[in-house]
Amino acid sequence: MLATFRDIWGILTKRDRYIIFGFSIILIIQGGFELIGVISIVPLFSVISNPQLIETNSRLNYLYETFNFTNLNSFLIFLTVCSLILISFRIFITFFSNYLINRFIRLRNHQISLRLLKTYVAQPYKFFLNKHSAELGKKILSEVDDVVVGCLYPFIQLFSQVNIFLFLIFGGLVFTPRLIIFAIGTILFFYGGIYFLLSERTENYGASKNELDRKRYKVIQEVFTGIKEVKLSGHENFYYKEYAKYSLNFSQTLIKLGLFKEFPKYLLEFLSMVLILGTVVLLTSQGEGNLEKVLPTLSAIALGGLRILPAIQKIYASIIYVKFSAPAVKALKQDLTELTYRKKDKNAKPSSIKKSVAFKNVVFTYLNNISPSLDNISLEIKSNSIIGIVGSTGAGKSTIVDLLSGLLTPTSGQILIDQIPLKNNNIETWQKSLGYVPQQIFIADDTITNNIALGIRSEDIDFEKVKIAAKKAMIYDFIMEELPNKFNTTLGERGVRISGGQRQRIGLARAFYSDPPIIILDEATSSLDTITEKGIIDSLKKISLNKTLIIIAHRLNTVRYCDKIFYLEKGRIKDEGTFDELIKNNDFKKFTGM
Repeated sequence: MLATFRDIWGILTKRDRYIIFGFSIILIIQGGFELIGVISIVPLFSVISNPQLIETNSRLNYLYETFNFTNLNSFLIFLTVCSLILISFRIFITFFSNYLINRFIRLRNHQISLRLLKTYVAQPYKFFLNKHSAELGKKILSEVDDVVVGCLYPFIQLFSQVNIFLFLIFGGLVFTPRLIIFAIGTILFFYGGIYFLLSERTENYGASKNELDRKRYKVIQEVFTGIKEVKLSGHENFYYKEYAKYSLNFSQTLIKLGLFKEFPKYLLEFLSMVLILGTVVLLTSQGEGNLEKVLPTLSAIALGGLRILPAIQKIYASIIYVKFSAPAVKALKQDLTELTYRKKDKNAKPSSIKKSVAFKNVVFTYLNNISPSLDNISLEIKSNSIIGIVGSTGAGKSTIVDLLSGLLTPTSGQILIDQIPLKNNNIETWQKSLGYVPQQIFIADDTITNNIALGIRSEDIDFEKVKIAAKKAMIYDFIMEELPNKFNTTLGERGVRISGGQRQRIGLARAFYSDPPIIILDEATSSLDTITEKGIIDSLKKISLNKTLIIIAHRLNTVRYCDKIFYLEKGRIKDEGTFDELIKNNDFKKFTGM
């Protein structure tokens, strides 16, 4: 419990902690009014059971005389109204504190999930190479809610109910100390024994629930991401069974949590009736059968019991929830505190190449791989040139692009931008100078305009630039002639409403819109027909007078006109030169099939 409290406290910001301290004051006031509300009925029932107290009790007599009451009924009405006012204050404070707590909890859900999203997105690219996107999505969308609602809220509830419990016990000790000590001792022993038996199992179920939830998210993401292959291969039943297996176990785990949380309540109801009836018998016998003497005390105990028993149940339920959520809290705290979050410089300006970009003895090995993907690579890309990078699958072409763009850092060696090493202090300005068009284009479920100007607010988009970019990517005619809503056409998730070639042209238009000094095409024309590809290559050749183009391709037509081509084989540069120079190399000639 203490370890989980430290973890949740470590997740909260300094401002959140101050707010919780403020809640503590409100909850203490609430506890005080709980006690006042219970005690307020004692004078009322005392006078009802024995009207002579107005004469014999100095406090009651003072009230009676001060307000000039003339009969018993009017005085009883006065006492009733006073009691109702105090109880109303208690109800209002309870409502107000519950509203503030619920508002705080829901906003923490937003705040912590946003912090976690920013933390993940700020991680280096290699972080995502070893993480499943479903796991990250689950943590942001599901585990944060588990932590906030299943741990932070129960902790606040725990403080609230313990506070109420202590105030009411203090009031009970004033009336019947031995009886209250015995009753509360019995109930706490009962709950303590159950918690001792279920504590470890509850935490294990919490860890199991998190793992099952992760697997559910993973199956759902995989089936919808690969829906075309799933339907064509007829493997729907496989995914149904996989999801059902994890979903059933997930639901059974939550059923067990509900059982652990609720079943003591029903045993407590029986135990409470025994204690209350025993109290009635005991007090009546002490009063020698005189109900007038014991009725006020019985009334206070009965009302107090109605408030104490739910408080005890909520205390127990809160502790169970905290134990169940402990694994999620620990994992979330680890991610928020151990993963560094570096804020991007919004004012960073794109930097162009004045002379060249160079790889100097660059070696790169992926995590858990023995052999390097790139082995002692040295190359130079001159400013305003067209560079081709070719090689068979697995030769290291895409790894070079990831290193060049700053997504990965070399295991050894250097990448130099105009003789300046590419490092954390200049990587943002460098990345702002790049336009990257991959083979698999990311398409948002949004309009064509917003996809071409991706990441820019609608009101800030320059529509003329969008149209110019679409023309350069040779998709303008398709948009204007074949789509009913033109540039306002929504493309669907991952661009399912357009072809692969059209998606690639949207990606090319995106690069043209941002108009960066360096454009990287990573198999960016592989889905285009020969005529469209030639048109785009001609467009690229026209703009290459003031831009640096880096092209990865398998098609010869794409790289034939490059100023220089680097031919890779097994992570090494096998040869370099113009197309006409390389075609004399038998290995390159064999690679091209000529």
